[in-house]
Amino acid sequence: MVNLLNLVTVLICLFDSSSITSASLNSELSITKDESSRNPLIIYNQVSVNSLSSLNLFQSEFELDFLLFQRWRLNDSICKQYKDIHRSFVGSSDVLLQDGSESITDAMVLSRLWLPQTYLMEVKSTLNTRSTNNEGFVTIYNETDQPGCSIKFTRRLFTKVACKMDFREYPNDIQNCSLTFTGYFWSDKVLKFQWDSPGLDYSLQNIDQNHYEISFTTEEYQSVAFDDKDRTWLTIRLIFKRKITYFIYQAVIPSILIVASAYFSFFISVENGPNRFLFTATPFFALITLYSGVKGQLPPVSYINASDIWMLGTLIFDFSTICVMSYCCYVTERDEIKKEQSKKSDKRLNHNASTRTKAPLSRQRTVIQQFSFILYSVKDETLFNQADNMDNMMKILFPILFLTFNCVYWILVFYRRLLS
Repeated sequence: MVNLLNLVTVLICLFDSSSITSASLNSELSITKDESSRNPLIIYNQVSVNSLSSLNLFQSEFELDFLLFQRWRLNDSICKQYKDIHRSFVGSSDVLLQDGSESITDAMVLSRLWLPQTYLMEVKSTLNTRSTNNEGFVTIYNETDQPGCSIKFTRRLFTKVACKMDFREYPNDIQNCSLTFTGYFWSDKVLKFQWDSPGLDYSLQNIDQNHYEISFTTEEYQSVAFDDKDRTWLTIRLIFKRKITYFIYQAVIPSILIVASAYFSFFISVENGPNRFLFTATPFFALITLYSGVKGQLPPVSYINASDIWMLGTLIFDFSTICVMSYCCYVTERDEIKKEQSKKSDKRLNHNASTRTKAPLSRQRTVIQQFSFILYSVKDETLFNQADNMDNMMKILFPILFLTFNCVYWILVFYRRLLS
């Protein structure tokens, strides 16, 4: 019988607290409506960043763990109703008081209080962190210098935030991501979001990234929302500026060494064909493998970025050594064939000259043929030296062109980095 009476008492308390909560919500909204659109209920927002994950380039997202503080003022009657609801559940002896403030941590009490519903635009998913209370807590601050009280609603959120990325400037790219939020139900005529002072708090140690330099800015603007009502949007803008040193160590220095090894092929004689082929073809395949590794770090895109220009440039220089080697081998092979033909012609001419000593006209033709053979031999010797001349020219021209390519590329890269 006693247990039955206790159960009835609890149900009556729940019914009374629900009615009080509804009355407080209606009275609060009626106050803001009666005072016209010039005086809506102001919600002051502050964000404290706990941790920030690295950018997921393939999913175009990042993870952000932060505390969201929302503060607003209420009149004395509604403050008293909030406290009465709290005490009806936990009892006066269990109320947490500190510096004249009262903290409400019970989830059942929070579910019966009016709290601002926040709409997060770019968030894919929101997960409450593992704690004793996943719904946050409310603190009621008593004002001594003015009537009413100040309500502070604190929540810790772990979110996955979408970010539209552009890799045209990679490895010198800058990703501009944002987290925008506003009131979910009420327009600016009833409920208005504003940044508190300070609006954003973070520690550089908690957001330090291996590949990016990160900076934060806050913005506030008014725009029409999804329900065609004016709202004030609060934006946290996260700027991820990539550190270019990783690309230099991973791709630039190895590619320069590979191109330099291909350049040394010009110092190998054309007659030593197999060794020269190793010095030209092997670096080319190594560059292709290196290029594939660089591209594997980015999602598939339909445009050329700055890293593509660098890798394609080094591939072109390496491929030019293969072209020069092929040309030199072709010229050398052609010269050897012509030398064999000239030797056969020399033997034929000598044989004809010995058998036609009695005919003056035939002797004159033999002299003309010998003179033609001398001219042909001089031309053949000139063709034979074309391979060496090409190698000597490329020994000077190749490093000049490669240094010019490096200067133009890196001047443009660092110039655009300074502009950004």
